[in-house]
Amino acid sequence: MEAKKKAIKHRVKKASMPRLQTKKISKPQKTHEEKVRLTIHCTSDQRKYMKMYAAHEDMSMNDFILECVLSKIAGCQHPHIPNAETAAALNATERGEGLIHFDSVEDFLKSLRS
Repeated sequence: MEAKKKAIKHRVKKASMPRLQTKKISKPQKTHEEKVRLTIHCTSDQRKYMKMYAAHEDMSMNDFILECVLSKIAGCQHPHIPNAETAAALNATERGEGLIHFDSVEDFLKSLRS
């Protein structure tokens, strides 16, 4: 009986929370791609707000933030396809071509001034 009361109480709390006004998109597919870490600097109140909405949507913080970003991108009207020159430069740097190495930040800054 106690478990049933808790389940009802949880449903009432969840139903009374405001819903986000975003388009539903599919969750990121789980693949075996290499994952990278992303750090977001925010206030503790902003973090609580994001955590509350993620929990409301029954999602992890990671999936919730990715869905928000992907929905923002889906609504963007600008093309995200690099032109030929940019694509060539990106491919060259990924292969390690044309990179300039510096021993320190100071050396890098000196090169910018000269």
